[in-house]
Amino acid sequence: MIHYTEDPGEVDERMLDGFFVGWPRRPSKAQHLAVLRGSFRVAMAIDERQVVGFVNMISDGVLTAFIPWLEVLPDYQGQGIGTELMRRVLDCQQMYSIDLVCDEPLLPFYARLGMTPIPGAGVRRPSALRLSVRGEHRMVVSAAARVRVGVHERRDQARHGMQKIVLGCDGHLMRLQGG
Repeated sequence: MIHYTEDPGEVDERMLDGFFVGWPRRPSKAQHLAVLRGSFRVAMAIDERQVVGFVNMISDGVLTAFIPWLEVLPDYQGQGIGTELMRRVLDCQQMYSIDLVCDEPLLPFYARLGMTPIPGAGVRRPSALRLSVRGEHRMVVSAAARVRVGVHERRDQARHGMQKIVLGCDGHLMRLQGG
């Protein structure tokens, strides 16, 4: 049975097999996990101990956001998983603009979710997929009573301790937790 989560802390690299079908060079599992943990928002579909679909959103935390990746494993496509993932990540009403880039055949899918085609441009650097990932900085997005907060962890070099900076979905500071 598939369950959905917005907490990348529930996922480890072993759960991320089979994604990026058709890519000339796939991101490593460590890179994939770092992207999920570093995103402003994320939603994942899990079947037992396997992530079968995910979507992530990056944002300034105030008015604009971008959805770089929506992926559902081939064996799970056509079951409404992508639609549910998008529904969850688009539920951030304070955002003025939420953009994404997709291949033209996918435009009808996104139109059903209320998105409108807009012109765009971009750069792709496949060599960047070979770069290593440092796991020191990450953001965890979770849902609790319909309030989504991001938790940033960073090293405070002056104190050599850990601090958690908790931001609301609108990007405003909610609290600091010292370590």
